[in-house]
Amino acid sequence: MEKIKFSHLYFKMPRCIWLGEKSETYLIGVSIVPDIHKLPKEFLDWDTGYPDKTEIEPGKISSYGKSHYKLFDGRGILLTLFTIQKEEDMLSLVPEAGAYIWTTARRWTPDKEPYYLNLIGEQVKIVIEKK
Repeated sequence: MEKIKFSHLYFKMPRCIWLGEKSETYLIGVSIVPDIHKLPKEFLDWDTGYPDKTEIEPGKISSYGKSHYKLFDGRGILLTLFTIQKEEDMLSLVPEAGAYIWTTARRWTPDKEPYYLNLIGEQVKIVIEKK
């Protein structure tokens, strides 16, 4: 299974990823964006926002402050991800409660475009590599 790496836990990420709960994530879309900074500011704020400090306890997340990942200039790749929380009891009661669609912006390179396009429909592993 291929990995998609992140440098932080981002506000946009599903709660099950924050808590390390059992889930599956699939890459369901890839968009090439000629100029990443032409996307709406509100979207970029949402896509790049992460807490300055996070405390995670069983079933509880506390976050403090807000920073933004500094985006690159120019062409980008926008990945659309689908995460489903694998909680049998929850999904049987409310199927949509454990399903999330979210995005992440990536720098475009000649190698990354075909790499991500070939992953469409595949399950991916979300990895947080805090710097």
